[in-house]
Amino acid sequence: MNYRTTFILGGIFLALLLLLAVAITIGPENGDQGRALFPELLKATGVDVNPGENIVAIRLERSKPEKQTLVLKREGQGGNWVFEEPFRGTADGFAVNSLVRAVLEGRREEDRDAGAVASQTGLDEPVATVTLTGKDGKDHSLVLGRTVPGATGNIAFVRTSGRGNTSQVVMERDLEPLFRPVGALRERALLGSETDLEQFKLSTGPVGAKPPVALRKAQGVWRYETPSFGLAEPSALPGAGTPQTGPDVGAMLRAIAALRVEQVGERAGERNDFVADGVTDLAAHGLDGSKNRVLRVEVERTAPGRDPRATDKGEAAVGKVALLIALDKAVEKAAEKSGEKARENPAQKPAANAGPFKGYPAMVEGSGSVVLVPSGPVTELLRLLEDPALIRDRAVARLTGDPDWIEIRNGLGRMDLVRTESQGGYQLFRPGMAEGQPVEATAVSGLLESLKNSRGRFVEDQPDKRKELELDRPADKQVAVRLWVGGVEKAAVPGEKKADKKDDKTSAKPARKEIPASAEVILGRRQGEDVALLRVSGKDQAILLAPKSLLDLAEQGPLAYLDRKMPSYAGEGLVGEPALDQVIGVTLSRGAETRTVSRKDKSQPWTFTAPADRAALPVDTQAIRSLLVNLGTLQARKLVAEKPTAPELASQGLEPPALLVTLALAGPEGKALTKTFALGKESGDGGVFARASWVDRVVTVDLSLRSILEAPWENRALFASLDPAKVTRLNLTGWQAINGAPVSLVVEKDKEKWVARDPGNDFPVAQAKVDQLLGSLKGLRFEKVLAYSGGGDPALGLDPAKNGMAIEWTMEGQKDPVRLVLGRGEGAGLAASVSTLPGMAFVVPKAPFEEALQGRGKFRQ
Repeated sequence: MNYRTTFILGGIFLALLLLLAVAITIGPENGDQGRALFPELLKATGVDVNPGENIVAIRLERSKPEKQTLVLKREGQGGNWVFEEPFRGTADGFAVNSLVRAVLEGRREEDRDAGAVASQTGLDEPVATVTLTGKDGKDHSLVLGRTVPGATGNIAFVRTSGRGNTSQVVMERDLEPLFRPVGALRERALLGSETDLEQFKLSTGPVGAKPPVALRKAQGVWRYETPSFGLAEPSALPGAGTPQTGPDVGAMLRAIAALRVEQVGERAGERNDFVADGVTDLAAHGLDGSKNRVLRVEVERTAPGRDPRATDKGEAAVGKVALLIALDKAVEKAAEKSGEKARENPAQKPAANAGPFKGYPAMVEGSGSVVLVPSGPVTELLRLLEDPALIRDRAVARLTGDPDWIEIRNGLGRMDLVRTESQGGYQLFRPGMAEGQPVEATAVSGLLESLKNSRGRFVEDQPDKRKELELDRPADKQVAVRLWVGGVEKAAVPGEKKADKKDDKTSAKPARKEIPASAEVILGRRQGEDVALLRVSGKDQAILLAPKSLLDLAEQGPLAYLDRKMPSYAGEGLVGEPALDQVIGVTLSRGAETRTVSRKDKSQPWTFTAPADRAALPVDTQAIRSLLVNLGTLQARKLVAEKPTAPELASQGLEPPALLVTLALAGPEGKALTKTFALGKESGDGGVFARASWVDRVVTVDLSLRSILEAPWENRALFASLDPAKVTRLNLTGWQAINGAPVSLVVEKDKEKWVARDPGNDFPVAQAKVDQLLGSLKGLRFEKVLAYSGGGDPALGLDPAKNGMAIEWTMEGQKDPVRLVLGRGEGAGLAASVSTLPGMAFVVPKAPFEEALQGRGKFRQ
């Protein structure tokens, strides 16, 4: 393809795009707008805008379900829909908007006029006429005439202003919202939703008067206004952690929101809970507080765009609403039979909830409209009037976030648990300490969870009650926990002078803001299984009885909170391999037993240096490594004492210690540094008392550590270097008890096959039996040392002439054979000696040799 052809094709493509754009811009209406009953509204608003938003007034004249005229208007810019006829009242915005959409989004069934005369279409005597007024003051009307059967459902004749008042055909079902009962268009919620509420007040009277109860929300927290009970129990949230043990403010808010009209008679079997409008005689409905027992529920609510005072920007507005409930006029209605309603109006659907009803007449104050509300939420609210403390906050401590400063005072003094951004976790500070100590995170979380999850029972704060419960002690005598959320001052810049100090010294300890504690708990006397405490939250103070375990927690000293991970014996920052590399000697002392292994440096192998008779034994490197790793990563179960006294050490079995490990570490100028670790008595909780010389405190550690320290240090594998594939000759001598004198079996490898040399060629060798024996020798480990020198007791029978057995083998490139001699039985094992460890005697397992000991014939093919 040449350049000329390319340019021509490109020009044609651009021309097609231009024609398409013109067609879209000035072409005919799209099919949807062509069928619209009000195409001018769709053009004016565009496809992305709801044309119903431009409607500010509705007038609906209809002859069914009864002959009536409905007039609704919006209050304010984009505000609520309200009825002006046949009564004044708030409308259900969703239901009214559905009606508007049904009219504006209606579609004719054909792209042509119906062509029938008015007498045939019923448009001269319409069933309904609706007029919608836009923001621009223009009216848009729809007249609905006869309904006749169609191919896919009933069709109706309509005439709209948007189609030149010519008759059109629409599906009847599309205009069903025009005939909903008036109750279905009314607002059913009487006091708003629970999230709208900012304050509520309950009262009765003067007949049957109860002291009022009022609560208000401030910064998301509900508090009592009347009576002065302080915090209210907050709503339970999924996964919030704090257990709820009774009603909370959320239950009351939900009860208030449930004071609503439940049914409006729209479906078959439904009752109509809108009782009467324009009521002036309140006593006739039991709503006159001077003559009747009336519950008054007054609320302040904030709802964007739902209050006439809301601005165009949708800012929240606060409105007061009061609901009167006639407690003397309880209503009970049996379930209606849906069939009766269905016969009256076959078009009605069956009721979703047609069960029996219990409720009360009610009226939004000043509305003149009486409705029925269910009895359940009324009963819940009356509970609060009967017992104003019902939803009082019973939590020992209520926090809005995680505290960054916790102050604990008790008989052991004062300590501060402080969390800063630089440190991440908490650190413990005691008076006079410039630097904090690491804290065990689980200990702090345990304290906080106990404070937040514990619930109390209120005690009336009468005169002298605090003294009786020992809650008025001086600050230095108190057991108290104070918590601050956002209490830590911003960290000072290193070297920067502090303006409130006379000198220029800086401290690593954070400063606390001069603000009241977010929560404070002062603990007093024990009361059986409880402890009395004073809860302080801002200006609110209350006395409670709570589980005594809180006092046990608050009385703990610093050791309960310090990090239980012990530092490394090799020093700060040296853990893992660098720490192990520093150790050049390990000594274990237990009673009269002492054993020592040492090495010149990390590149040299470990060797026994004590006792002297073990020098020939190889050291189990993994056993020493396991010991050092465990000592270098110690995690205490419990911190017991700092700077313990001699009597304390003696009582814990640490002076003298039951077991002592001494580590020699490479030091400067070739001088070794010594560190010790002692184990004492068992602590009774699965642990054992311990003390490390590099940490001046007594702790308990897991009892399993003792087994690790006491494990054998010698390498018990006798023939680790044996390679069965490289063995060229095997000689077994023994079986005296079977043959009357020792006999031998000698086999040699000949072209990858074992061949007998003694006895002669008439002895075919069982190849697998020989390979099996060599494999057992490869993995053979001794179980016990019988003698470190001198060859052991002659009675051990380590001689083929004394019913023993000698096993010798030679490997490729090996000058001298290796010899194992088996002797008499020792328990479940056999006495043994090996040529590689002369003078020593051991106990080895018997199982690998049981078949070989039964006779030379076991090796015959």
